[in-house]
Amino acid sequence: MPQDQMGRGLELRMVPAIRPENQEWRRHISVRQRVILRRLAQDWTDHRTARSLEISDRQVRREIETLCRLFGATGRIQLVGKALMTGAIPWTMFVS
Repeated sequence: MPQDQMGRGLELRMVPAIRPENQEWRRHISVRQRVILRRLAQDWTDHRTARSLEISDRQVRREIETLCRLFGATGRIQLVGKALMTGAIPWTMFVS
């Protein structure tokens, strides 16, 4: 088992890769979650997103947590990257 600098054992986990051909997310994602994903990719704050959807900031954070689990992401940046790779967010929204 690999060890860190302190001599403690490190646990290694294999996380399955999200591939563009994996469309599993399509069956589980709501319209609200799609909107939140797009706004997250556009760097909107939770508060701004919540006000535009007329929901609470906490609900936005819950939806992002749900999306992270669905896409196998450990954070918001990784979530946006995986959403781009699978087509949940179109690349064209970043082209001017």
